[in-house]
Amino acid sequence: LMPSYIVLWYYTVFSFNVNMNAKPKRRIVTENGGTGEDLVLVTLIGNGEDLSPLVRHAFETGWPQPLLHELRNVAKKKEAEIEELCRLHYEEFIVAVDELRGVLVDAEELKSEVASDSYMLQEVRANLLSKLDHLVESYAIKNNVTEAIKMSKTSVQVLELCSKCNSHVFEGRFYPALKIIELIEKNYLSNIPVKKLRAIVEDRIPTVKLHIEKKVCSEVNEWVACSYPRTLAMRP
Repeated sequence: LMPSYIVLWYYTVFSFNVNMNAKPKRRIVTENGGTGEDLVLVTLIGNGEDLSPLVRHAFETGWPQPLLHELRNVAKKKEAEIEELCRLHYEEFIVAVDELRGVLVDAEELKSEVASDSYMLQEVRANLLSKLDHLVESYAIKNNVTEAIKMSKTSVQVLELCSKCNSHVFEGRFYPALKIIELIEKNYLSNIPVKKLRAIVEDRIPTVKLHIEKKVCSEVNEWVACSYPRTLAMRP
């Protein structure tokens, strides 16, 4: 067999002949070290050199075995590097898968929490809408009650004035009765909220006035009738 230093010399010579006009390229050193022949082959392969002149020369000289041996060594080292790289990436892949599973578990938990929160929000929303409906209804009732109280106050004031007017008429105090009627006509009649009550008051006012007028006329006539004979008797 051809000694290894001859193979190394062949590698170096043919690499120089092939790349004599090329710029110097980086050299690659393996992590685990190696022989000079390995380094030459690794450098040639790493630089993308054409190995056909080297192979042709090895076969022409009848010594292809050393070259094949060195190529096998380089291939084994590259396979070891590839296996180590795959192992490292496989471990990273396993870690990434575990992390992804953890993320999926967290996502499921988050999804469950979101669904629970959504259900609670729906219940709170339904309760709030129900309370809002009750509030609106209560507010409407309050407005109606307030308006009814206001109407009742006006109606009660009118009824109290009518009662006083009737009392004055019954007692024969017609002037205060007429003042009350004037007050009702001026300040209350157009503002009575109950239509039926307003119609009754409007209908009764002329009747009361007419009754007072008749009473006053009757009293005046009586007074005149009583006073006239006295006046005649007092004449000489």
